[in-house]
Amino acid sequence: MAVPRRAVKADGSAVTDMHCHVLYGVDDGAKTIEESLLMLRAAWQDGVRAVIATPHWNGSTERAMLASRLQALRARLREDLSGFTLELGAECRLTEALLPALQSGACPTLAQSRCVLAEISPLMPQARMQALLEALLLNGFTPVVAHCERLISRREDLGRVFTLKAMGCRLQVNAESVLRTDRLGRWVLELLPAVDFIASDGHNLTTRKPLLRKAYDKTAACLGQKEADSLFFSNARALLGVG
Repeated sequence: MAVPRRAVKADGSAVTDMHCHVLYGVDDGAKTIEESLLMLRAAWQDGVRAVIATPHWNGSTERAMLASRLQALRARLREDLSGFTLELGAECRLTEALLPALQSGACPTLAQSRCVLAEISPLMPQARMQALLEALLLNGFTPVVAHCERLISRREDLGRVFTLKAMGCRLQVNAESVLRTDRLGRWVLELLPAVDFIASDGHNLTTRKPLLRKAYDKTAACLGQKEADSLFFSNARALLGVG
């Protein structure tokens, strides 16, 4: 199979999708292992070489079940896409229950790092949001705010996202948001210099595909190739312990 352009850089780093609902039968992402494989093949063709599977996590999600399905998917990947890296994470709703779940090990972090992908309701009051994030930071976890652009409903809301960055949080934006041409798309471009990761948030092969190449090209055109490489290659690669 031909290697798509920009899949692997000269230093060996690879495009990494650190937010993707590719683990089958867990949430509103892939339903079967075959669908998971189809999504990963599409990602491979688009230039992705590593994925952190981030199923929605709630208090009843069993980590042992997630690990079992990850291993089954890895076994199939070894047959189909040798050289593809697949690690476990989770997209975790930011509530008072999250910190105890992380401390007990019940809730996965991103690829066994100290970073946790935190989904925040746009309706959450800013004071409560900051208090919950500060508690994570004080206990040695680094929140990565999932699709942080969803916290923006007007241009003035950029300030609340920049505040989270100043606290020590990291910011993730969805690739499809980078490609938008409406008001939110323009606000996302203003936000990009503060962003740490651009990921697919892929759920399927119809409405929410696990694709990154077009977003990379637009980011490189707006910020330059060096910054685009950080957002798609090196920052996410560091989560895998190989940055």
